[in-house]
Amino acid sequence: MNKSGAENSRIILDLLVSVSRDGGRSQRTLASEFGVALGLVNAYLNYCIQKGYIRVKKIPAKRYFYYLTPKGFAEKSRLALMLVANSFRSFRQAREEYGAAFDAFRRAGYRRIVLIGRSELAEIATLCAAENDITIAAILSDTEGQFLGLPLVKALEQVPGGFDGFAITDLSKPEDSYNAAVRAVGRERVAAPSFLGITQHRQAAE
Repeated sequence: MNKSGAENSRIILDLLVSVSRDGGRSQRTLASEFGVALGLVNAYLNYCIQKGYIRVKKIPAKRYFYYLTPKGFAEKSRLALMLVANSFRSFRQAREEYGAAFDAFRRAGYRRIVLIGRSELAEIATLCAAENDITIAAILSDTEGQFLGLPLVKALEQVPGGFDGFAITDLSKPEDSYNAAVRAVGRERVAAPSFLGITQHRQAAE
């Protein structure tokens, strides 16, 4: 289970919730439901069995029925509360950092900003932009259309009305997006929250 702590917690919680609802589904069905490899489901099930969260009972037709133990129900509740708390902390941090960046942009005269990446972060950044009198000109994405009432563009040439800078809202390849933005407009015109873990951003702050 070579994943981060948050990813492990999420998969374990999803597994415990799924078993609590219907313990008769096969591992293959669970793998399809979670969108992960069959071997990974097997590894997490074995982990939960070893921890005493899940028990397994053999039923006819060479099948197994999984059910939560009292310890498993307690762990399910603990993980759910922990992940909710982490989400709130991440939301607060994102608002604080985007808010500070947009305030600096406004004071520097950079009023039209392009978000790089269509994600949950784009929603938070849009909210912070409105609070700081910043206009989101467009969202750079791999699809076209609209998101949050804003135009989605595949290329900067498509941004209506031009732009002054960028805010990184890309969760898949934030460092690549940051580097491309810096090459385009310079570091001082790119907002990249520290929680994205961008190497160049960390170096600039040191």
